[in-house]
Amino acid sequence: MSFDITITGIEAFGKHGIYKSEKNNKQKFLIDIFITLENLSEDNIDNTINYENLVDNSISLVQNKSYDLIETLSMEIGKDIIEKYSDLESFSLKYVKITVHKPETSLSNRTENISVTYNE
Repeated sequence: MSFDITITGIEAFGKHGIYKSEKNNKQKFLIDIFITLENLSEDNIDNTINYENLVDNSISLVQNKSYDLIETLSMEIGKDIIEKYSDLESFSLKYVKITVHKPETSLSNRTENISVTYNE
């Protein structure tokens, strides 16, 4: 038995990028989280993944850290989820996929969106 959890369009503002303007000015980022759980054994929010915590932790990472690459940002969000939830006994965390969208870039006049997806 497995469950897929999907949360899309988490909006956060942070300073990620290689250009000075990106380091000095907050930009909008959108985060999508996809997680697969197996063998969920309890109907208890304290022993599973709380969606509010996923959203809040992702926003916090975007706001409080600064990376040159959105590849690194997506990986850090994924690793944070794995670290927090892989040791719970009430389920097995089988798959984590994080997509970070950066809609406002120097390419915005030629692209709708740039995104990077991290898989673990």
